[in-house]
Amino acid sequence: MRFVARNAWVYVAAKNVSVSACADARGGGPEKTLADKQELPAISNSNSAFVEWPATQARYLKVRVHDAYQQRYPGPWIDNAQLPWCRKVGLPTAGDGKNLNVQIAEVLCFDARPDDAPAKNAPDVAFPRYRLERDWLYQDAGLDISRVFTSADSCEKERAMVQKVLGRVPADAPGVQELWKRLGVLDEGEVPARDPRWRALYLDACAVRRQVRLAAVRACATQFVYAKHGIMGCLQGLAGKYDIPDEQVRDFTYGFKRGGQLCLATLREDGSAKNEVLLEKPEGAICYPSLSWDAQTLVFSMRDNFDTDSYYLYAMDLATRQVKQLAFPLVQDGKPLPVADCEPSFLPDGRIVFTSTRDVHISDIRPPLSRKTSNQVEPVYCASTVEVKPNGYFRGGHSSTMQRARSSGEHSTAGRKAERSI
Repeated sequence: MRFVARNAWVYVAAKNVSVSACADARGGGPEKTLADKQELPAISNSNSAFVEWPATQARYLKVRVHDAYQQRYPGPWIDNAQLPWCRKVGLPTAGDGKNLNVQIAEVLCFDARPDDAPAKNAPDVAFPRYRLERDWLYQDAGLDISRVFTSADSCEKERAMVQKVLGRVPADAPGVQELWKRLGVLDEGEVPARDPRWRALYLDACAVRRQVRLAAVRACATQFVYAKHGIMGCLQGLAGKYDIPDEQVRDFTYGFKRGGQLCLATLREDGSAKNEVLLEKPEGAICYPSLSWDAQTLVFSMRDNFDTDSYYLYAMDLATRQVKQLAFPLVQDGKPLPVADCEPSFLPDGRIVFTSTRDVHISDIRPPLSRKTSNQVEPVYCASTVEVKPNGYFRGGHSSTMQRARSSGEHSTAGRKAERSI
């Protein structure tokens, strides 16, 4: 069973549900529990969460919502804004804003696991096909992708989508003329959008557009390195750092997920990508990969475990895939202090510049401001440089505080020096 979230940035889908088979459409009669109190991930913006159970036969299914991500709303917001908006767009709601507020766009049942059910990618797969297709739909149809290819009496939106895609492909691109012919056949025959030929045509056109787009990228480079991790960032004061270990408030979002990969992708001529997992941390995170100027060394920030480790700098020899740790925790009274070393980047002379919280400045510095004050001060960062030695270790360089002042344009000498390094 698939639960689809409505188009909203807030998490208003169900958090914990039970599914049972029942005797009638009102949920009456004897029940058979199929899935009991299953936790669902936090989802938003037309994304999906799934509940599975062993194969069974049933005519009616009953869903109970035990918990929700949005439980209470401050003040009159739900009555004055949220519920009226839902009624205006015809979206059913449940809850009074004091207990549970659950808004589900769709509930769909399947007799087999659908292609977009969450599953870990194989090491040689950069991304699942359904996520690529969903991204295409977001580009061409907007956020409301659930209604595309569903109309029984119109194809206006789907025709416009295909025309938009093909309009961005050169007329002499391989296969593009055949795609235009297929569009003409569907258009002249007034074939409704729910006919599977519309979806097939759209996806084939997107594949050609992708091939054309990536040709320009391949002309510069056929490989690139990237990091996979959960969606990071929340309400912490230092917005430039993601879930840092020394943040003052541990405020992970509902969508927080552990795990990270460092990957190498190779672009093929047909627009597909070959993927290689260089390094994986199931309980931690890997981020900010940066390649050396000679393309031999990769530096990145990594934490082995969100509960016991912090972000430190590591380097990988791309020829051997060997990894060495470059930055280490500060030690006080024999105990390591939680700090975050992030955003490394190679300088042309071989040194590495990075940001760090080891100067203990991890909060926004905001002096009292009056309405007449135009000088707003941004967060303070510690900018450091390190020199990588032949033995794989490094010698620490300068560490200077950067304090950027908006409007006034004034910076300290150390801050300007650090900015030039970055």
